[in-house]
Amino acid sequence: MLPDTHGGDPQQERDGRNAAFARPLGADTQEAVTVTDEIKCTEAKLDQDEQELRRIIDLIPQTIVVLNPDGKAIYANRGALEYTGLSLDEVRADDFRDRVFHPEDVQKTSRRAAESALRHGSV
Repeated sequence: MLPDTHGGDPQQERDGRNAAFARPLGADTQEAVTVTDEIKCTEAKLDQDEQELRRIIDLIPQTIVVLNPDGKAIYANRGALEYTGLSLDEVRADDFRDRVFHPEDVQKTSRRAAESALRHGSV
């Protein structure tokens, strides 16, 4: 180990500047910029792919409603929106099933889902 020739903080240059900030930008900074650029390109590609998939799903002549793991609607294609006469925000609302399905069907579906969850230990 070399002796301290200028005394004081080893991170401080002789003129008082912090050595960590006195160094010119190097390979580490360029690598960080490259990674950031790659992330931005990947996110843009993902957004583009998602938009294309939604266009394809909207053209399918079938009602499609996508549910999250909790059973809440998070997406509906154009066919489902036209069939129900609801907006996407209305489909995402908590009372979506009550508005679209007969009350007896909602009860049956809820009961079956609860029974299945108990059987499979998902509750």
